[in-house]
Amino acid sequence: MKYLEKENQAVVYTNFEDTLDYDGIMVTEPVSSSYINLQSYKDRVEKYVRDNINHVVISKLCNNIPITKAELNELENMLFTDSVAGTKEQ
Repeated sequence: MKYLEKENQAVVYTNFEDTLDYDGIMVTEPVSSSYINLQSYKDRVEKYVRDNINHVVISKLCNNIPITKAELNELENMLFTDSVAGTKEQ
């Protein structure tokens, strides 16, 4: 648009209306019911992180310090419990 010549362009007017087929509208359920619970999942994980901010691995992540594979496994073991975020499968 910025390369069009503004002085030599003819003005074009249109006169049309959009129509909506109200009878053709279908209401569908979400793709997966698991999406409904994502906010509560996020809230549980965030609360756990805030409550354990002094843990070595969480502290490293909050300070943008790289973690090792062993520390990642430890973090997964902490988070993927029924009381925090549920299992990996969930």
